[in-house]
Amino acid sequence: MKDSLGNTADVIFTVKDQLHESFRREGYDLIYTCRISLEKALLGCNVDIETLDNRILHVPITDVIRPGYKKVVQREGMPHPDDPNQYGNLIIEFEIDFPNSMTPGKKYLIRKCRLE
Repeated sequence: MKDSLGNTADVIFTVKDQLHESFRREGYDLIYTCRISLEKALLGCNVDIETLDNRILHVPITDVIRPGYKKVVQREGMPHPDDPNQYGNLIIEFEIDFPNSMTPGKKYLIRKCRLE
């Protein structure tokens, strides 16, 4: 590129990540936070996630979700710039909605289940 006087000049680009409403980026991995009920955390569920390329991922969760639990979906993160065949991972973090209160009947049923 030449400047207004005809001299050659370097062009410098600055690339910044833009915040996204559903994902955050850590290296090549994408982090998605999913809010779920206590019932789903204990019994399992399917998590549907719309990807950046407008696909819907149906991710079955069969484990008990406890605080700090993360589900990793291989190769659903960002592509590596040096090798477009390599991708980071999608990491699903969970926020569990605990009830603010419980009726005596619900407490009784939980006690009756004898959760371990």
